[in-house]
Amino acid sequence: MRYLSAFAATLAGAYCLTAGGLVLAADTPLAPDDWAHKESPMLREMVDAGQLPPLEERLPANPAVVQVEEIGTFGDTMVNGVAFLRNEYIPNQIAKATLTTPTFPLPSEGPILPNVASGWEYNEDGTEITFTLREGMKWSDGEPFTADDIVFFWEDILLDENVTRTPPLVLAAGGEMAELEKIDDYAIRFKFAVPYYFANTALATLDDIAWPKHIVGEMHPKYNSEATYEELNENLLYFLGRGKVSIGAWVLEEYVPGEKFVLVRNPYYWKVDQDGNQLPYFDRVEIREVEDRQSVALGNVSGEFDSDGMWVGVQHLQLFLSEKENRQYDIGYSSVAGMAMYFNYDVEDETVREVLRDANFRRAFSVAINRDDINFVSFNDLLTTRGWAWSPLSQYYDEEAAGSYVEHDEDRARELLDEAGIVDADGDGMREAPDGSELQIIVDVSQHDLYVPITEMIREQLADVGIDLVLNVQHQDLIEERRLGRDWHVHVWDLYGTEVPLANLSLWVPVSDGQPYWHQEAASAPFSPEFAEYSDLLLSAPALPNVEAKAAIKQAGDIMSENVFGVYIGDYERPFIKSDRLGNMPDRYARIQEFGSNMPAFRYDQVFGRWDREN
Repeated sequence: MRYLSAFAATLAGAYCLTAGGLVLAADTPLAPDDWAHKESPMLREMVDAGQLPPLEERLPANPAVVQVEEIGTFGDTMVNGVAFLRNEYIPNQIAKATLTTPTFPLPSEGPILPNVASGWEYNEDGTEITFTLREGMKWSDGEPFTADDIVFFWEDILLDENVTRTPPLVLAAGGEMAELEKIDDYAIRFKFAVPYYFANTALATLDDIAWPKHIVGEMHPKYNSEATYEELNENLLYFLGRGKVSIGAWVLEEYVPGEKFVLVRNPYYWKVDQDGNQLPYFDRVEIREVEDRQSVALGNVSGEFDSDGMWVGVQHLQLFLSEKENRQYDIGYSSVAGMAMYFNYDVEDETVREVLRDANFRRAFSVAINRDDINFVSFNDLLTTRGWAWSPLSQYYDEEAAGSYVEHDEDRARELLDEAGIVDADGDGMREAPDGSELQIIVDVSQHDLYVPITEMIREQLADVGIDLVLNVQHQDLIEERRLGRDWHVHVWDLYGTEVPLANLSLWVPVSDGQPYWHQEAASAPFSPEFAEYSDLLLSAPALPNVEAKAAIKQAGDIMSENVFGVYIGDYERPFIKSDRLGNMPDRYARIQEFGSNMPAFRYDQVFGRWDREN
């Protein structure tokens, strides 16, 4: 089973621009007739000064060719704002480089594509996948990028128990972590204990695939007798130097804690546009930290920032619309998973545990919610209601399953509660537990400007059918810490993983003990036969060829939607903002957490400035 970049020749020679936006083109040999015009003037000056080799010596033999909507211009700085820097997460995402990559901006519209790897091939039984790397690729400091850097990252960072990095669970199959074999300088092979046809997609979800052995190796006791693991672990953070050598589009130039990151272009970046121009177009990216989400929104409206799809949202739409006529920006929409309510099936309170494990209670909980009201009040009618089912952006979507128990019906909710034995025994308007004791369901929700008011609406709606919800509103860090224990009843957060469920199975099923966090006893004591069947289907799917895996995942989705394993409000078109000066920005994208939030979806290495910020 082969996937090599040459396959795209069957599609008119290259991947092209689609209605969904920009996609990675097929690799084709380039022979530009005038290399001087194919790189940023910033780099050309360095070549003329003897500080860099010519462009043709900096690119690999087969650079990745990106079919862009509009050939851009080089130079300038793109500036974005963030509400907090999250250490290395944001700059790492902007310059992310993985072996494979999804089709963006809408992954459901295309296949997994070559990226750092130019192609791959599975063996006959799906237990091995071999990747071909781009010969002649280099790190941003000019040192060769080879299979040794991937093996070093895998064996000496991820698998070394003394290093504070852990191997990604998405590359474990059959209960065992993948083995990595170097074939030669430009070929590697992952081996799995069982067939794992999901491997090429799994690798597209990683943040890193390689670290520079020639840099980090000097800090590692295995290669430097004077080095210590304590010092190594202290120096692994992106902003302490590792980010200054990268295979991404930009590398770290400056970090000011609490203020900003500044990234500068990688002179050895291995992607070009269809005319052979070396990407990225922007010379620099500056990421400035501001006080909160509102400050990010205001910064984009005023022109201080160029774009945002991570911090702004529906709560800022009226601001964007009211100011748009007099400002130089546009509004796009991203398909985003919205608010979910997770039940704790192993909560310590036995009475609450019995109630939460009753499917009729969960069904009643869902149909008691008036999603149309929530849509009108909180989402400006941008919400599409959905039950606990796979996303419309996935290949597993089922319209009937997505519509299960989402229509508001108070009478049906009361009937279901009666069937569950949850009745108002004392006539005070609130229902008691089946044993006659008082029933209060505590809902943990972070201090969120959208989810707190929505949860308050749900509390009032549930009270109309006799269910007493009590809100526990705390800082996000405290709420996330609480969900690791057994004391919480219901946890409010985003619904992740319904687009590519196999990319983060631990969110759904017991990949190991203690998972998923909402059913920590699932591995040894699944709370219902239906959950056990659903788990078996999902756990078996990665070992199946695509058609069979798809059938198993869809069946699991039918089970979880019918049994309402959680309550979901729905998907919504989340507004994002982008300066008019930015070229090659999509009007719509899908924000899929497993592929790195929104940063790769914007493909900033393809974006350019139509005019300089100073003009």
